[in-house]
Amino acid sequence: MIYGTVGVPLGGLGRRMNEHSRAFFWVIFVILLFLAWTNRFIQDDAFISFRYAQNLVNGHGLVFNPGEAVEGYTNFLWTLIIAIPLYFDKDVIVSSYLISMGIFAIGLGGVYRLADLMLENKTEALLALLLVGTNYTFSAYATGGLETTLVMALIVWAFALSIEVIRSENWSLGKLLLISLLSGLALLTRLDAAIFLFAVAMILGLSWITNGAGATNKIAQAFAITIPALLLVGGWFIWKLDFYGDILPNTYYAKAARDGLKPELHLRGVHFIYLYLARYALWPLLAIFFWQTMKRRPALSQTALSVVLVLWFAYIIWTGGDFMEFRFMVVATPLIMIMAVTAMRSLPKLHFPLIAILLGVSALHGGTFARTGGIESIDELHQHVTGPPNNWIKVGQSMKTHFGDLETPPVVALGAAGAMPYYSELEVIDLLGLVDKWVAHHGETYVNRPGHMRVGNHSYAIERGTNFWVGQISGIKRLDDGSIPCRLSNYKDYFQFVGAVEDVLPDDLSFIALPVDEQWVFPILYIHPTLQIDDAIKSHGLTLCPIERS
Repeated sequence: MIYGTVGVPLGGLGRRMNEHSRAFFWVIFVILLFLAWTNRFIQDDAFISFRYAQNLVNGHGLVFNPGEAVEGYTNFLWTLIIAIPLYFDKDVIVSSYLISMGIFAIGLGGVYRLADLMLENKTEALLALLLVGTNYTFSAYATGGLETTLVMALIVWAFALSIEVIRSENWSLGKLLLISLLSGLALLTRLDAAIFLFAVAMILGLSWITNGAGATNKIAQAFAITIPALLLVGGWFIWKLDFYGDILPNTYYAKAARDGLKPELHLRGVHFIYLYLARYALWPLLAIFFWQTMKRRPALSQTALSVVLVLWFAYIIWTGGDFMEFRFMVVATPLIMIMAVTAMRSLPKLHFPLIAILLGVSALHGGTFARTGGIESIDELHQHVTGPPNNWIKVGQSMKTHFGDLETPPVVALGAAGAMPYYSELEVIDLLGLVDKWVAHHGETYVNRPGHMRVGNHSYAIERGTNFWVGQISGIKRLDDGSIPCRLSNYKDYFQFVGAVEDVLPDDLSFIALPVDEQWVFPILYIHPTLQIDDAIKSHGLTLCPIERS
């Protein structure tokens, strides 16, 4: 049996995996890349970053609406990266897929290196890599259009290199500079990466104190591990303060409304973590891991891993989780699976059944998960932008086709501030406040959606000169003869009014049945008519449906 220092016994297979670890790694690596490509998807929030990147390329700066300096993204480095293919006029979805897959491949290498260092057993490291890469959430978020896989790759490599330094006792300045650079880039990708980088600081800091180097070398080491990250993050903060007028992103204020919501908010965070661990059958193995950790004096790296995971769970509970299917768990998945493999050491007769169970429940989850407790499935996130009844990509394209060439284009108020604004290129008022300062600071508390805690009063949108606003962000199907149903049973519910708006809406209220394809149209409430828009409606032969307000 192959145990390494203390290992999961796998008999003859374990010996072969250990003896031919490089070959097994490449086989597993290729399989995991193929699986991630099979699970690729795109989601609406990605188009927020895409629009910032596009405006940067077009010379407007990192803004959502030209002329409005609002930091409505939380992934500065990723936004800069995605601007590169846009500069060369490449398709943004395909580009995000390809770039993300390349980063994902680098991340898988980091996961294996981290697992090998922590488990000290190549067979177990391969098993950890397999469990991480086949985890449906982890695999799907290899793409998605957001920074998720980038921050994961940066963190696992920073963590792995830190352990490598203290294990080898080789405090080379080059390696310390690289760790600092990776840490700084991780923070530029997502500020909450600081929670995971605490483990890096913990490992290196405690080991640095006792590493036996002379005073001069210690000073040089301290500078190497801190200066690159400080320069990157400090320079970024100075630029943000000058350009946006704030250090924290606007999204922080949009998502931080807590008046009277703390218990419910925190319970959502608990539910988010519970559901992830339950869906992937990880509770028992994590319980065993922490029980074993409390019974003995663990290695520094294992202690840091345990501490950072507890801190990350506390952060999720504090923020209330998210509405995207377990996205916040992606960066924690490598640590969780290393813990799971460590726990298997005490269950030698169950290793094959446990591995089969974890692989099986992951596949089951990927095929069966549906919206639960406000958490939307990956399939649903993808469907919002690519297919009926939402079709947000096509809606944005249709908006541009019909109204984008007007001398004074319409202003659109909506809650899905991603694909529709990106493809329409129209000025947008974000009713959820991610890219709108007023809503982020003054919007009403919105309790039904984790990750979005404020919503704009529609009177504010009207005062801002909104011409169109979008309600339930879903289309309506044409009748069998191709005609358009020109009635909405309850227009107030459909367009999701917030606050009193009757006194500011026009008397002759109507909606435009915006054509999406041969089967679907998209109702857009027309609240501020102009002659240019009226002419565009007539010239394009659009259907204008009156609304009965009685």
